[in-house]
Amino acid sequence: AIAATGKIYLDGGSNTYITESSADRVKIFVGGDELVNIIEGSTNLFRLSDSVKGTFGNADDLQIYHDGSNSYIQNEVGDLQIFNKADDKDIILSSDDGSGGTTPYITLDGSAEKIIINKSMRFADSVNAYFGAGQDLQIKHDGSNSIIKANGTGNLTIRQDTADADILLRCDDGSGGIATYLTLDGSATKVQIDKNM
Repeated sequence: AIAATGKIYLDGGSNTYITESSADRVKIFVGGDELVNIIEGSTNLFRLSDSVKGTFGNADDLQIYHDGSNSYIQNEVGDLQIFNKADDKDIILSSDDGSGGTTPYITLDGSAEKIIINKSMRFADSVNAYFGAGQDLQIKHDGSNSIIKANGTGNLTIRQDTADADILLRCDDGSGGIATYLTLDGSATKVQIDKNM
């Protein structure tokens, strides 16, 4: 036993030591720098100081740290995989909601077997959204125009399954507004041409 706030020095020097800095709080210093702070009590923390990396693997392949401003999970070798093996549970990516709280942005729903997007998703110019194993459907905006492209496989189908609802083809009306040019009228079961052909 050593007295409170006493130090256990290592390697015969004065810069590397273990100390109980206060009741139920142990700190580890290496080379004069505080690297680890272990706190027992209501918090029960194992704290690494700013910019001290918690590493995993013989070559420090996975690193987790906070630099005083931002937090990082950094992988140096192979894939970075995140698993949830609990039955019917989710992986939830949450962030600030713009009003001081947090909200889920992306949920990998284990019970429903689907990905739920709760906030708008923006694709940069000329970045494709692909659908199909062979990238058969492509949607993008190239900075000037928007493009929906069926990439050489099958038909491109536009379908409306709501009873008595319509499919509308709308465009600029020549005076800064928007007008309907073509209507597939589901309740009247007819095609209505609203502009001259």
